Amino acid sequence: MTLLPDWREFIELLNSHSVDYVIVGAWARAFHGVPRSTGDIDFFVRMSPENADRLVRVLDQFGFASLGIRRCS
Repeated sequence: MTLLPDWREFIELLNSHSVDYVIVGAWARAFHGVPRSTGDIDFFVRMSPENADRLVRVLDQFGFASLGIRRCS
């Protein structure tokens, strides 16, 4: 399995910001030996205020700051 550079960068950011997540969907199936390519990658992110803050920082750094995503209090 070869990750696209953008996917690799996004995953590295998730890890460096300690975001709690798992990869699900076709990529998870492929990892376990059931190849299936849909052309995307799916993430499940743990819902908590702290994890949301970390995810927003990742999205900002990845280039989505212009969307104005921020934590809802």
